[in-house]
Amino acid sequence: MPLSAGTRLGPYEIVAPLGAGGMGEVYRARDTRLDRTVAVKVLPTHLSANPEARQRFDREARSISSLSHPNICQLYDVGHQNGIDYLVMEFLEGETLAARITRGAVPTDQLLKIGSEVCGGLERAHRAGVVHRDLKPANIMLTKSGAKLMDFGLAKAIEAPATPAGSVTQTMGATPSSPITQAGVVVGTFQYMSPEQVEGKPADARTDIFSLGSVLYEMATGKRAFDGQTSASVIAGILEREPAPISAAQPASPAALDRIVKSCLAKDPDERWQTAHDVRLQLQSLREAGSQTAIAAVSPAAIEAERTRTNRNVAIPVLATMAISAIVFGLLGYMARRPTPAQNLQTALNLPRGLHLAPISVAFALSPDGTKLVFAAAKGDEPPQLWLRSLDKVSPQPLEGTDGATSPFWSPNSQAVGFFANAKLQKIDLNSSTVTSLADAPYGRGGTWNASGTILFAPTNIGGLFTVPEQGGTPKRITKGGAENGTDRLPTFLPDGLHAIFIHGAGGFYGGNVAMLVDIRNGDTRQLFDTDSQVLYANPGYVFFMRGRDLYAQPFDAGKFATTGDPYCLAQGVLAYNARRAGEFAVANSGLLIYQPDPGMPMRQLSWFDLATGKSLGTVGEPARFARYALSPDDQRVAAIVETTVDSSFKARGAVWIYEVAKDTASRLTFSERPLYGLAWDESAKSVFYGELTERFKIYRQPVDGHTTATELPLDSSDDADLESVSPNGKWLGISRQQPRTFQIDLVPLTPELKGRTLFAPKADASGLTFSADGKWIAYSSNETGRTELYAGPVADIAVRWQISKQGVFQGGWMKTPGKILLVGEDLTVAIADVTEVGGSLQILKIAPTFGQKPVPAQGNGETKFNTNLSLNVTKDGKRILLAPMAETGATDTLNLVTDWRALMGKR
Repeated sequence: MPLSAGTRLGPYEIVAPLGAGGMGEVYRARDTRLDRTVAVKVLPTHLSANPEARQRFDREARSISSLSHPNICQLYDVGHQNGIDYLVMEFLEGETLAARITRGAVPTDQLLKIGSEVCGGLERAHRAGVVHRDLKPANIMLTKSGAKLMDFGLAKAIEAPATPAGSVTQTMGATPSSPITQAGVVVGTFQYMSPEQVEGKPADARTDIFSLGSVLYEMATGKRAFDGQTSASVIAGILEREPAPISAAQPASPAALDRIVKSCLAKDPDERWQTAHDVRLQLQSLREAGSQTAIAAVSPAAIEAERTRTNRNVAIPVLATMAISAIVFGLLGYMARRPTPAQNLQTALNLPRGLHLAPISVAFALSPDGTKLVFAAAKGDEPPQLWLRSLDKVSPQPLEGTDGATSPFWSPNSQAVGFFANAKLQKIDLNSSTVTSLADAPYGRGGTWNASGTILFAPTNIGGLFTVPEQGGTPKRITKGGAENGTDRLPTFLPDGLHAIFIHGAGGFYGGNVAMLVDIRNGDTRQLFDTDSQVLYANPGYVFFMRGRDLYAQPFDAGKFATTGDPYCLAQGVLAYNARRAGEFAVANSGLLIYQPDPGMPMRQLSWFDLATGKSLGTVGEPARFARYALSPDDQRVAAIVETTVDSSFKARGAVWIYEVAKDTASRLTFSERPLYGLAWDESAKSVFYGELTERFKIYRQPVDGHTTATELPLDSSDDADLESVSPNGKWLGISRQQPRTFQIDLVPLTPELKGRTLFAPKADASGLTFSADGKWIAYSSNETGRTELYAGPVADIAVRWQISKQGVFQGGWMKTPGKILLVGEDLTVAIADVTEVGGSLQILKIAPTFGQKPVPAQGNGETKFNTNLSLNVTKDGKRILLAPMAETGATDTLNLVTDWRALMGKR
């Protein structure tokens, strides 16, 4: 029954119906708390008992909640009341694209604008691992602020197993004016489906590219690309026929638009544009050039085919009204000469499928001659290694012997690369492939190489810069790092090879970073300007750096060592890791600029594994951007922090979700999107604790019944802390604090008769607190010996302890099985220590490998091993462990390539 005006769903008062479809009714409503107009979508009563309908409704909530973009309809809230499930979304004033098309074809300038905005929304979704699967004009709203993508009810991160072809039945009574939507196993709207969708095959980002092509075609012509009286005729068209050229219906339309759309509509996904980012760049180039003069769109497949046929680089022609004015390099090739501003091209470089840039540190660097790109990347869960890509070649090549590499930097002759791996500063000669260790660097934080054969580098995350000859030798200290726990890092030589710009930061991880100048002859330094990232220099006299997520270029006099003008913003939304002061960009004197757009956090899949053998046993829920997860004490539920965004200091902004293991369902528990740190169950499995870090660190206790509000725990103020665990007897809560650089553990009492205590590791970090099953013992990690090891001792006297591990650990702790401690080694192999109490002391009976003596699937790659305590995610019987390996979504890492950054500023 439709909702009547005045009906209340939580704080939302229904005003009037807006529309209805088979899977939802949408109402205009008023948020009585904020006095704003919202749109409320409810699951119809007749579908509320349908598990598939509820799953789709829940999927839409999770899909939209994970996305934040100006061209995606924003989700404000979700709720359930009196048997009604509802979503609260941004109220959009305007009309759907479908309604606009009923008035005829969309003018080219408007089409290019709308198309670019739709691509922007798709690009954001795809980078989050979300495939829309039902892109069509009816799901695009045209508003004053731009186009907005709606209805992610069919969106999925990873497709279900393929459904056999032929499972689609004919829908009777369909007409060209009413798109056919099949309620069977093949999901979507037939007229906009890709060939792989109608054949029941898995969908990926390229599926949406095909649908996008259909939408662009319909905007340009006023007619659907594929139409028919029955589903069978529509499917036949999608699988076998090409739509008539756009120019046949609109002779004045640009030829380049026809080619862009044709590439979108390629039957083979490999022949299409591979990302929405690529399509957006093509549409924007066409829009900027105008319909009279435009860059011709050439598909990636066509470029590669021509390259193979002629064994040479392929150029993209620039079409002018009177004559061909210039030739610019192909999407994957680059001419060594500097292009003029008129020839500037922006395009995308996609890493091969399954290869991802190593996170946190600076991942890539351009050679000084501007012809090669070196980057650190990993395949799945493998350690990262260096890859080399000549910009006139299609595929990168791995550099053997560089496993674990981070922060690559070039020799001045472009023939060798320096990098950090295995606690060493190393170099690789590209001609001989010889790898040489040059100096100790336990926590390398960047290097630079001058023409005299001197390397200036930061060997650790605390302290100063050192020089070492390119052949290796004894390092010489150049700077001291400033005050205690200060850091100097990420140096860049200026043209004279005697002065370098580096980043200095005070104690603590974030904020207060400045660019400094150093003379390596005497160590003299002086401050230049504020920055949040490394600084790079390029002729004819510019420095490049980041503030927040914006990339800037600023004029710089390399003789006077001073800026000479205002900074200019070259790009926004660039990936940066403020904890490392690392911005993902590179420049060359030729004018080439490469940067990595912020793709959002990776998708992960909660997965069961047999603890003894390491065999995969199945999954829980669907992939999501998990920041933390915790298995309940009774093994029946999983609490997880699902990120919607992440800010520049790695603080996860998201919400807590609860997954029911037996039912394989999920529901959202919290709705405020704030930085959430830490997650733990109480002893009864009826509430969860989670940490929130805004002005200060707070801890909340939230019952999981869905009806009771959260309560804040009394806690001393802290500006940087993390919730670790809760004791099984409900008496203690463990948190770690940063004071100011090293970490300490605080035992916070949950009952009034107890007093809090603090555990320090001498001049080192103490973290990863866990409690034994009986609540009498604690375990934690400390790096006080120079290597992280696991220690255990009594709760009653935290000064007493025994070292459990001997060979170093990544993490470890007490399991829920009495007398068992899980040890995860630095190489991610797993062992179990059997421990018993003898005369008030802990005694190790044995330590035996488990998980088939294989490493656990990394919870990330490189240095971002997922931040959750694995010992607490082993079931009570000790047989299964819940992990969250990265999910393969089909999305690839993308780098933006600008052929001449000077053109962005109007400079020659």
